[in-house]
Amino acid sequence: MPTLEEAPATSPNAVFLYRTGVAAGARAKAGPRIGANAAADTFRCHDMALRRGGDAGGAQNVAEAPSSVALYPPEGHRLESLYMAIDKIRRRLRTVRYATRMLSKTSNGRLNIIRLARKTISVGRSEGLSGIKTRIVTLALALQSKDGSALLSPPLTYEAWLDRFDILKDQHLRAAKAHHRSLDLPEIRIVSFIGHSDVPLVGRMVEGWRSSIHERWNAVLVLPNDLSESETSALRARLADEPNITISKGGARLEALLAENQPTLLCRGPVLLNPLSLYMLIEAAVRTGASLVYADNDRMDGDGVRRDPQFKPQYSPLYLSHFNYIGDCVLVAGKPDLDREPIGAASFEDPEAFDRLIAAIGASGKVEHVPFVLYHMLRTVDRRARPFPAPSDHGPSVSIIIPTKDGVGYLRPCIESILEKTSYARDLFEVIVLDNNSKLDETRDYFGELSRLSNVRVIAYPHKFNFSKINNFGAQQTERDILVFLNNDTVVIDPQWLSKLVAQAQREETGVVGGKLLFPDGTLQHAGCAAGVGMGTIRHLSNHRPAEDIVDRDHTREMTVMTGACFAIRRSVFWDVGGFDPILAITWNDAKLCLDCLAAGYRNIYIADPLLIHDESKTRERDNTRETMARFFDEAHYTRSRYRSYFFDDPSYSPNLSAERAGDLAEPPRVRRPWLRAERTRKKILVLSSVYKLGFGVPLVIQQHVRKLVELGYEIVIGGPVAEREFAFPGCERVELSSSKEAAVYAFCNDVDLIVCHTPPFFTIPTLIGGHIPVLSYDYGEPSADFFPEPTRSYLIEVEDQKRSAASLTTQLAAISQAVKDETINDRAVVVGLANSHLPAWSPMHRPRRQRVRQATGWEDRFVVLTVCRFSENERVYKGLDKIARMIREFAYLYPEKADRMAWALAGAGSAHDVAQVEALGFTVFPNVPDEELTDLYTAADAYLGFSRWEGYNLGISQALAMGLPTLASDIPAHREFPIATTGSVLAACKWLTNEVDRQDETDRNRKATVYDWEVSSTKFADLVAITLAG
Repeated sequence: MPTLEEAPATSPNAVFLYRTGVAAGARAKAGPRIGANAAADTFRCHDMALRRGGDAGGAQNVAEAPSSVALYPPEGHRLESLYMAIDKIRRRLRTVRYATRMLSKTSNGRLNIIRLARKTISVGRSEGLSGIKTRIVTLALALQSKDGSALLSPPLTYEAWLDRFDILKDQHLRAAKAHHRSLDLPEIRIVSFIGHSDVPLVGRMVEGWRSSIHERWNAVLVLPNDLSESETSALRARLADEPNITISKGGARLEALLAENQPTLLCRGPVLLNPLSLYMLIEAAVRTGASLVYADNDRMDGDGVRRDPQFKPQYSPLYLSHFNYIGDCVLVAGKPDLDREPIGAASFEDPEAFDRLIAAIGASGKVEHVPFVLYHMLRTVDRRARPFPAPSDHGPSVSIIIPTKDGVGYLRPCIESILEKTSYARDLFEVIVLDNNSKLDETRDYFGELSRLSNVRVIAYPHKFNFSKINNFGAQQTERDILVFLNNDTVVIDPQWLSKLVAQAQREETGVVGGKLLFPDGTLQHAGCAAGVGMGTIRHLSNHRPAEDIVDRDHTREMTVMTGACFAIRRSVFWDVGGFDPILAITWNDAKLCLDCLAAGYRNIYIADPLLIHDESKTRERDNTRETMARFFDEAHYTRSRYRSYFFDDPSYSPNLSAERAGDLAEPPRVRRPWLRAERTRKKILVLSSVYKLGFGVPLVIQQHVRKLVELGYEIVIGGPVAEREFAFPGCERVELSSSKEAAVYAFCNDVDLIVCHTPPFFTIPTLIGGHIPVLSYDYGEPSADFFPEPTRSYLIEVEDQKRSAASLTTQLAAISQAVKDETINDRAVVVGLANSHLPAWSPMHRPRRQRVRQATGWEDRFVVLTVCRFSENERVYKGLDKIARMIREFAYLYPEKADRMAWALAGAGSAHDVAQVEALGFTVFPNVPDEELTDLYTAADAYLGFSRWEGYNLGISQALAMGLPTLASDIPAHREFPIATTGSVLAACKWLTNEVDRQDETDRNRKATVYDWEVSSTKFADLVAITLAG
């Protein structure tokens, strides 16, 4: 990323880096004020305040900084130091107060005061007051930068969700009709069976058929066999003018209705279709080749109010075999192979016939789920699960593997509950305790007790803790058929827990099997997990809720990911997929094993019976330290980069459910409307940044890029917060968007084809849209958080975690320099460099101006060394001013005859207090100068020094090159990409400077601009856009 003097905006939290700014209109008593007529474009960013060549902008720019800029007393005033101290305390209190307020809003407004107090005391004892403050600030920043407003907002009601995202809006209907006209979709037969109570609703059902934009349909209305003749005759008379609707009586075999090779929509009960139902179902069947297609639905009451949405997972055969989650309206495309899956004599009169038929058709061919609400039940349907056969207590042999380190207090109840409560045959299972460096005498004594038991083994694992390696080691110690991996903080509550796990694990198609786990207070610890929820991570479903809350909707079924606290898997399958991945030492290992099984063609099964108590992670600290959080994000990136599709669209979790909080409604849905699959002649691109204000760097880059994209015919929408004075983007639409969620909703509702992200908080948008809209993220880099105090340090850490977390789900990554790409540790990133052709470039016409400026500053006979950067006390070391100050001192000792000729000029943003401090280091300071004066300084200078300890792309150096200045910079990766000299040595820098002093006149005569053309950079960016859109 360009440096703090050049870096682009990274967040709306600009307060952190403007706190030492001076008051609007203030100017320190420093270098003489100089004037010039030439205006220069400004290139600076938001909170990383990137300017064209530095941070030396004038009073106008400081006035536009965030409201937390301190208004200090005049320089030298007796109250200055007192005011600064008071202001510092005020700002810290405000930060903590804000963080506390954010925390109080978590969990839908419920704050566990006791738990928070305990944690506060624990942190205070180990880390002191500073540790408590750091934790609060870090979490508050995390909530804010990770779209905290979205995370803390109440969930949408279904009514509000429909108002935002329903497909029946006019613009969607128009688009759907146009797409439908472009297709040649076959005729559909509708077979609808109704009961006695549904007869009054037939009129509404028929109106639904008539409304269809797919007009090639005919219908068979199947009435109950015992419906009275008068009611039957009345219906026949009512439908006499409907030539494509016939009426039949029940009793026929269901499969006979499917004998013809014609797409058939089977409906049971009062199913109301909407105008898009037939079109979207048959389009999906034709596009995917599915033999069975189903959709989501809701219920509509007599007043037309829609409620109780049924958002369904992808095809789950085990789930369907005992519970018809698919619903009462399915499209059978073609003749199913029912000989392979016989269903017996099934008729519409058989209450379970429909369910058996659907399950049989699903097992005989491909099944497609259309994740849109395509029909409405006009009454409540009572649907019950069919029970599984009772599991046997005799079957394959089992090894229960339990890693532990000391902790007898929870290991003993775990093993005792296994041995005392398990109904599975005692001679068919064993317990393997893996001792990972236990130290306590009581542990050794307990291990001695266990060694005397016939089916318990204690095996030492004397190595560093690595969950994956320990469990793999345990699996190597057994030849038994089934492996059960169990946490040592679990307790058996269901005697048949092992029988139920084994019954599912021994199935040929099964990979991992997990079960429902409860906290000691009876609330849910694990009822399955959802991948991609929690900003692209994994979240437990219904965590901490009372178990009885989900009884009616919790079923044994396929599940993508489950917790490793209780896993069962066949030993052959475990080694077939490679076991636990040893790269994942602490987290994500259970998730990756689940995903490895799915990738190998197995199905993972969740058992909806409470099997054990799990006092989660008693044996290790939560992942809330900086080190553990860094590891978490690294392990997350490793896992997701290998299985991106599951995090975009978890097959066991509906894309209409939230990617932020499991079970809430999605904002927006992670789906792609079928009419958007049609090729559009003009693609719509949403460009996102947190800053567009005049004078900032990122919007200037965006302006250059979108100029080329508009020229190529793209439709461009510029999204982000709105400021009073912004860059102009000719030919583009401007919309106000303040968060990733708002941007994702806009993109979904406005049929955006590509999203381009330039700054936080928008880098997280891939976690919200499910991969249906490609995302190109353009990374400007970040300086190391270690260069800064709190809370800036925590903010920068959070930004890096955010970017790292989202990178594995981002379609295409780009970086402004090779240095930034290298820091991302992501080889997928493409370098699209910046340019400086927008900046003033040296030409012979500048010589009169140079002479005028040098005369005004008293530099006629001096050798002027220019540095441009912010110079607040917190940033001087990061910007390398300490090293340049050392050069000033050492140059005088090494070359005393030249020392008096040197003028060390520093331009940038700083307070009067900062100016006094850097003047004492030997600089002539030009604080907060406007762009014209900054150009004057470049014109008047003889050389440029830039010794930052980090840069992504140094605009100060870029401007120095445009102005033809000899340039020396610190030896960091970003600086090596320029055609300049670099060094880390003060001695070498002094030698370089004395050589430049000796050839000052020659250099001045031969001064020549080095210009990088934006046309080249913008064209490369446009090429990358085209590649990303092409997929």
